[in-house]
Amino acid sequence: MSSPYKILISVQNAASGLSATELIAIHPAIARRTAQRWLRQLVEAENVLVVGRGPARRYYANKMATDTSPAVIKFPDFIPLSRGQTD
Repeated sequence: MSSPYKILISVQNAASGLSATELIAIHPAIARRTAQRWLRQLVEAENVLVVGRGPARRYYANKMATDTSPAVIKFPDFIPLSRGQTD
């Protein structure tokens, strides 16, 4: 199981949300900067919602994102192909 997925599961299991510090305390083997990068990726993929700013920032599971398996990652709707690939 990948670590971003572990972070997502931790956020989903916390009804009152989690701060980055709390997530790092739950997963001490993950470096702070790595955890921050993965949180940003989860927010960009709309699997996690952010409330607040700075030290008061908390991360909540996006209830609208129903499928949270590691294979489900938000993928662009359109991928441009080169001209030779359209035939």
